[in-house]
Amino acid sequence: MKLSQVAVMLLIILLPAAAMAQNGQEVVRSNVSETINGAEYYLHKVSRGETLSAISRAYHVSIADIRNSNYGISDGLQPGQIIKIPASPVPKSQQEAPASIRYHRVAAQETIYSLTRQYNVSEEALRKANDGLPGGLVAGAVIKIPLPETETAQPQEKPEKNYFEYQAKSNESVYPLALRYRVSVDSIFAYNPELGENLKSGQIIRIPKTPTLANFVTHRIQQNQSVNRLARKYEIDADAIRQINPYIARRLQEGQVIRIPLPVIKTEKEPAIDSIAMLELERLKHEAAIMPPEQSCHQMRMMGEYKVALLLPFDFPTVDSVLASPVSYIDDPNPRFIKPFAFIEYYEGFLMALDSLKKVGLNAEVFVYDAPNSVAATRKIIDNPELQQMDVIIGPVYSKSFEMMADFAREYQIPLVNPFSVREEVTVGNPYVFQVQPVYPDQAEVLTDYLNNHFPKAQIFITKHNEYRDQVGFEIIKRHFTEHLAPRPSGSALFHTFFYNRDSLRVFKRQAAENRNNVVVAYTTNKVYIMELLRALNQLRDQYNITLIGMPDWLAIDGLDMEYLNNLDVHYLAKAYVDMDDETDRKFARDFRQQYNAEPGEFAWSGYNTGIYFMSALMKYGSSFMPCIRYFDMELLNMGYNFEAYGDNGFRNKNWKIVRMRNYRLLDVSAPLPRYDFASPVKPWLKSEQ
Repeated sequence: MKLSQVAVMLLIILLPAAAMAQNGQEVVRSNVSETINGAEYYLHKVSRGETLSAISRAYHVSIADIRNSNYGISDGLQPGQIIKIPASPVPKSQQEAPASIRYHRVAAQETIYSLTRQYNVSEEALRKANDGLPGGLVAGAVIKIPLPETETAQPQEKPEKNYFEYQAKSNESVYPLALRYRVSVDSIFAYNPELGENLKSGQIIRIPKTPTLANFVTHRIQQNQSVNRLARKYEIDADAIRQINPYIARRLQEGQVIRIPLPVIKTEKEPAIDSIAMLELERLKHEAAIMPPEQSCHQMRMMGEYKVALLLPFDFPTVDSVLASPVSYIDDPNPRFIKPFAFIEYYEGFLMALDSLKKVGLNAEVFVYDAPNSVAATRKIIDNPELQQMDVIIGPVYSKSFEMMADFAREYQIPLVNPFSVREEVTVGNPYVFQVQPVYPDQAEVLTDYLNNHFPKAQIFITKHNEYRDQVGFEIIKRHFTEHLAPRPSGSALFHTFFYNRDSLRVFKRQAAENRNNVVVAYTTNKVYIMELLRALNQLRDQYNITLIGMPDWLAIDGLDMEYLNNLDVHYLAKAYVDMDDETDRKFARDFRQQYNAEPGEFAWSGYNTGIYFMSALMKYGSSFMPCIRYFDMELLNMGYNFEAYGDNGFRNKNWKIVRMRNYRLLDVSAPLPRYDFASPVKPWLKSEQ
């Protein structure tokens, strides 16, 4: 009697659970889509009450496909279990039965002959598929029926999808969703033509798998859209939109493209897949793409074995020169500015960086390629399959060869470093390119920040030799000053301009302040004009407090009067500056001299900086370091790296140094790079010799 009561109680307890299992709990599809061993899968975390049947319906795949993708899986799934759901048909070799076979249950009085007529197959094929049918046909038995050759299913490769599917939640909008996954709204609408702005609960939409590496996404203005309306749609602050678009007018124009900042938002992370060790790296890579960059980069600490390619021209009979002018570099397809063995010097500096990092744990293999100024030679390097395995590629140095390598890097998603070019177009349209040398338009931003921080009350002047020369760069600085220079005191103008061959110093004398600093920005490289300007301003130094700011080329001009330079508190913009009063610079020069019996030239410093920076990034963040590079604070030798990417373009180094003449000595007065608590700089060159 008691046993019957227990049975009844158990039945009452279990009936609701059984009903739940029969109905199937609503399955929430995973948004994590990864490629594993060449096949694409969704990574699904099992919730309580979910069954294989319910999961298969949610993902529109068969139970057999799920079983075949997860070795040892049973219908008794465990809550929290991570399973792989194929995003495309399971390969033929993994299916339970070949696609060229069907099954037939034998009915009474059926014969082999009747089956061959019914299914249009030969008797030989029928017997071969069933081990010869030695006992003949038996009623009720199940036999295999091969398909005719003309009907045999041909496996078709499904092209790899460049999107993943997302199941919308209640009250979700497409705009915040675009920010969460770092893509533009236009790209989401392109994959979902019938989609509206407001999503329905459970609606499946396609999200492109191309998150931007920049700190913004683009938005094309529609009719009657304003900054405030966009801010409400994207659920961000309107001032954040205005700050990242300093050039936009109050009234937006239809068709205009503006930037929408990617704010630091809390993203619901997918669970760690601790039970499937082989998927852990894939999870980290996915999180790095969709999490707020600060959070994901803070968590990533990857030590592994890395492969680095270094492509330099070692074919000296075809190389007459490398660098005669410190600003020319290797942008001409047939350069005439090369010193013999300069690339060897770059290589030597790079080897010193490699040696320093190996002492602190770097495990890397460096592949060195001879890459002369030859398209054919570059093609041969690209055709080498080992290049596809690289974690970062540095070089080649010649423009045509670099363009070919950039296409290769974009195809295989490998970071590519250009160490020498100063052309702005190097990074355009390719998010995998890093341009080490800062470009001239970025001088305006650095100069404006410096003036705002160090000369907030000064009277500012911009001058050049005449109205026609150097007009592009001159206008860039004027525009940046107009938009970003801090207001001057007492309502005075932001800045004044004059052309020396027309105005002499009349404008300066009329507008200069006697009780405040006067800063003159001279945008010129004309030696005769520079010498005349120095002389003329020096004559006024007893009447006015004057600071003169010159361009990078001034450091290379011989014959400038040192007394004038010192009296006028001259500042220079510079890409790089070796400070022999700095211990790290002195130690590098000393070590280079000891190892190679020569003084380190400009290329040696560059080789060391490039090597130490990018190989340190590999050590810190792994091969997926690109989203974290803007948070990587790496203290270098004679120059700084401050990489930023815009839209679908690559990374530009925006770091210009500012050097000041004081007491007849040059001092680096550049603003320090932004620092983050989790990005402590690595200084392997300061470590004691082992």
